[in-house]
Amino acid sequence: LDYFYHGTLDLKANTVVVFFVIADVLQIASLSESTVDFMKQHLDGKCAPAMLAVACQFRSRLKVLVNECIPITASTFSSHTVDHLAAVPDDILVAILQHPKLQASPKDVSACLIQRLRLQARTPEGLAKRHFQKWAPFIHCVEIE
Repeated sequence: LDYFYHGTLDLKANTVVVFFVIADVLQIASLSESTVDFMKQHLDGKCAPAMLAVACQFRSRLKVLVNECIPITASTFSSHTVDHLAAVPDDILVAILQHPKLQASPKDVSACLIQRLRLQARTPEGLAKRHFQKWAPFIHCVEIE
């Protein structure tokens, strides 16, 4: 397929994901490369969890971005809400929690995982038990408000 576009593509943090999805669906390699480059250049602690969630949806194509988001998210873990990490797959959250750059109090980690367990508890009983076994080593005995 051939594409013609006249004008300047103005990528922004709040639009880059949309352009990446369009590039992926329409298989526009140059647009895909531009969006990935933009995401890498603008990756910081504030946007890392959101970009990580998107990158995980396209993991095979954005593996490099996933790998760059993990240490940034780990080093800024305590500054994120539970909702910021809700869309991150379990294996990536484990990688964040095991990362040597993790900056989080036991209370922050426990609060995040307890909320995740609440969401996962809606699964059949056998799955709920497996979820708990996965997260139990990371949960600390702290009082959570």
